[in-house]
Amino acid sequence: MNELRLRIRRVAPDQGWEVRLLVDGIDVIGRSGTGMDPDTLLPRGLSATAPGHRVVLVCCGCGDVGCGSASAVIRRAGDVVTWKDWETDLALDLPTYRFAADQYDEAVARADRDRGWEPSHRTAARHARALLDPGTIDLLRASGLREPRIVGTDRGAVEVWMHAGVRDEGHWQVFLDVTGLEPKAVIELLRVEPMAWQRATWFPNDGTASRQSPPMAGPAWRRSPLG
Repeated sequence: MNELRLRIRRVAPDQGWEVRLLVDGIDVIGRSGTGMDPDTLLPRGLSATAPGHRVVLVCCGCGDVGCGSASAVIRRAGDVVTWKDWETDLALDLPTYRFAADQYDEAVARADRDRGWEPSHRTAARHARALLDPGTIDLLRASGLREPRIVGTDRGAVEVWMHAGVRDEGHWQVFLDVTGLEPKAVIELLRVEPMAWQRATWFPNDGTASRQSPPMAGPAWRRSPLG
């Protein structure tokens, strides 16, 4: 059996955080890529289930999954967890790993518990994410906003990232700044009519979107300076 340990570290002083994968004491990522953000993997991303699910465990050194990645099927069978059927376009040659399920579960749980590395804005975002319920998601969808993600950004803000519209027909990314709000207050704000939001910005993803604001935008919404 292999042994898993997870180590969380800063990618660079002005960038995010990554999960390094240590199998039998060896960092399997090496210099061929970057570990995924802890919010992506801990704890659900690394959960081991039957019949299994494919998970991206490594991305390109630039941090963009679309630029290159390595994924494996994580599967639980009895008291054994396997990482197998790797798919990668990085310079990685990864075998099938087999872990004792108890040791694997404890390694994931320990990494999820040990949040000494986590800055306060990421903690706030994580607690707000835990409160994001299906009813709030449905209300956002009814307003034309979908796939809400509550994140702590690399610049120290807490934001809700969403999509609006349809690609090539008017597609926007919407960002709602919720920095400084208590987690419960974040959810309460998301349940307010979006036109009333005071700290929302939008970014156009196609030509149609570049010529107009999203249909649910209120008078205080601003176009992102990056778009």
